[in-house]
This record gives sequence, C-alpha cells and structure tokens, in this order.
Amino acid sequence: LRGLVQPLLSDRNSEVSAATARTLGEIGALAAITDLKPLLSAADYRLRLESATALARLSHPSGLKHLHELLESSDSLTQVEAALRLLELGDLAGSPLLKHITSTRSELDARTLLIIGALARASDAEARAQLLDLSRTAAPSPLRPQLAFALSRIGDGAARTQLESLADKTGPTQLLSARLLASLGDPRGYVLLRDTAAS
Repeated sequence: LRGLVQPLLSDRNSEVSAATARTLGEIGALAAITDLKPLLSAADYRLRLESATALARLSHPSGLKHLHELLESSDSLTQVEAALRLLELGDLAGSPLLKHITSTRSELDARTLLIIGALARASDAEARAQLLDLSRTAAPSPLRPQLAFALSRIGDGAARTQLESLADKTGPTQLLSARLLASLGDPRGYVLLRDTAAS
C-alpha cells in the first residue's frame, strides 16, 4: 500500500494528493498515518484539511487538533471547511459559525444549503426545520437536487423519490442529480454517470 500511496500523496497536483488523503481516511488505512502527518504542514490548505480529516477518521489525535486550529484561521473559507469536517466527525465546535452563516444569508444558494444539510444531519432541530420549510416552498430549479439530497440524508423518503425522478429526467440538473444519487449508494446514479462518460 505504501509504495502506491506515497507518490500520490506527494503528487505535484495538490488535488490528487488531497483526494488520496481523503480516501485513505475513508477506507481506514491505519498504515498511512505516518505519511499523512507531515502533510499537516503542507502549503495547500485543501491538502492540510483532507490530511487532518483523514487522521481524525483514523483516530489519530493530531487530526482533530489540526482541524480545530484551521477553525481559528483568518481565512473564512478555511474556517467553514474545518467546521464542516468537524461536524462530520461529530464535533460541534464549528456549529456556531455555521449557524451564523445560515442566519445571515439573505438568499439561498448551494453553499448555504450544504451547510444547512450538514447541521441537520448533526441533529440540529432548527436546521432540520429549515430543510422541511424549504421543501414546502418553490426552491430555485438549480437547487432542487441539492435540497432533495439533503432531505434524503436525514431519512426523507419523498425527497429520495424526487431525487430519483430528477436523475431520470433529461435536463440541466440530471447529471448532478445522478451524482448525488450515486453518493447515496443508488446504482441507477452510477449507471447514468457511466453511460454519460462513455458517450
């Protein structure tokens, strides 16, 4: 594993390195801890973020510690990303920041919807209520797949059916819907993505 992973973690393209770090955390590759730790000081913030998240998933204390440090960054984007990762890991330290963002946005956009969905999955009652309220209103067409996806992830069966319908319907949101459906483990999403890539 190490012989395969090391070149990818040190790839000149930081996106490749970051994606590798993320995958190592997701598959529980404990043997990769030694190679992930030095990346916490990488120049690219995305690589630091993914490495810290992977280490946290692998139960190494440096992961959560670094995510908390990123939460205190002077860069607002880094703060939000760190808060979202902490939330995924069951750490609510970044929740006040995320809730502040959703309460101060005057218009719904994809980023805000992502944050609301993350809070809702963390059992935030206000965020869950926001999602349900949005489902009862006419959400902008480009945001319908993300809204259906967010609701699906908190167990809304009707939203899951809507996402399946959007993935089956030819149009500007079909591929996004298929990708989101695939991320829920639905094979129909994978089939559509495969066929599109082959065409």
